[in-house]
Amino acid sequence: MNRRWAAAAAAAALGCWCRVGAAGGEVETTVGIVDMERVLSAHPETQEAERLLQKQIQEFETEKDTLLDKFERLKKDFEQARDEAESKALSEAGRQKKKTEAEEKLIALREFDAEVRQTTLLRQKQLADRKRRMRERIVERIRAIIQTYAAKKGLALVLDSGPMLEGPGAVVYSLKTMDITEDILKIVAADKVEREANAAPAAPAAAAGAGRAAGE
Repeated sequence: MNRRWAAAAAAAALGCWCRVGAAGGEVETTVGIVDMERVLSAHPETQEAERLLQKQIQEFETEKDTLLDKFERLKKDFEQARDEAESKALSEAGRQKKKTEAEEKLIALREFDAEVRQTTLLRQKQLADRKRRMRERIVERIRAIIQTYAAKKGLALVLDSGPMLEGPGAVVYSLKTMDITEDILKIVAADKVEREANAAPAAPAAAAGAGRAAGE
């Protein structure tokens, strides 16, 4: 809902700006559009974030499997005690003892079941929070790139042309010349190359330092 209102406000602002531009006789494009979802998907940090999230998901799945295995063992112990409590081979005192044991195991089973559910919900929240934080960090970096680009190109407004959760995006129609997505993608790609180039010399230097330390 917030994004829908933001889209409406942006559209209203765009209409006002276009009317001012027309009245002033301006022909230069002062509005740009960019597909943020496309840029976000292409950003190298998004791929790394997805890798880290998948790793965390696998860790959570391993933890979940361990908990479920323990749950099955507790369930089996309870069922065995319950069946023994009904055994005719035992005396009344023996059956009563097994019945008490079965009740205790049932309580332990229910408590552990609640623990498994609580842990599952907690892990899901942790995963969602981490995904949100990663996305927000990458979006902020993309925004910084767009702001720098817009300042250089003299753009007064940049709208997101990407799809919304409900219905079409904020931009229904625009001239192709207003779309700056490809330019932003090129900047993102160039930034990746520059980061890799700057990081490359650091690895041999670190290895050399480790070698000298080992020699000493």
